[in-house]
Amino acid sequence: WVLEEPAGWFLHCVQMLVGKAQQVMGEECENLERLVALLEEMANKYSECEVGDLGFEDTDNFDRKTKDGERRSIQVEQLLGVLEALMEYMITHGGDQEEDKSRVLLNLQRNHSALKSLMVTSLQRKKGRKGEKKDKNTDKKE
Repeated sequence: WVLEEPAGWFLHCVQMLVGKAQQVMGEECENLERLVALLEEMANKYSECEVGDLGFEDTDNFDRKTKDGERRSIQVEQLLGVLEALMEYMITHGGDQEEDKSRVLLNLQRNHSALKSLMVTSLQRKKGRKGEKKDKNTDKKE
């Protein structure tokens, strides 16, 4: 799998453009209003989701040695990038001053941490299974 333009990087650039455009142009641009609405909507929707709602389960394989695991790992990395861009947007647009935006920011962070934990847990579970197989093989030799 080769990903040339990660969605998180693109969203990061968009949210930076929105911030700069708001400083330079004010709020009078129709396209700027649409971008702000899009970022706000994305932040709210992703903050309301659980890991399962995002398409991932505790039993998913994230081992990059398999095609399925590599695909899922790339999906999670992209989603982490999107969440990071949305968190940055919330921080720079009132997340430190407005309670509702702070709540959205905290929920985005919760989802980010949950996805990272899901990957780590899956890889540890995979390593644990390999260790069990080695133990079984040594028991047979004795």
